[in-house]
Amino acid sequence: MSEPPLDITHLTTVLPDGDADLTFLLTEMAWDDRMRARRTASFGVPYNYSGQRYDSVDMPPRIAAIADRAARCAGHPFNNPRISLTFRLFAT
Repeated sequence: MSEPPLDITHLTTVLPDGDADLTFLLTEMAWDDRMRARRTASFGVPYNYSGQRYDSVDMPPRIAAIADRAARCAGHPFNNPRISLTFRLFAT
């Protein structure tokens, strides 16, 4: 069986300051550590997934700007950006 073709477009200008966005996520984000495999953050309307319940939380301005840019690219708004940060440990 062959793999289905992927229709992927890499939009390099969507995040004009991606390094600053990543720094914000890594240094200023209030992460939820309830899940063992990853840290999460959820904004906008409540989002409940995999036994986890998230309250409604206003989007920080930087997250709102990213959600707005993503909405313009996708052609529809996003009412809940949920962010996951996964750490992988590698044996040496």
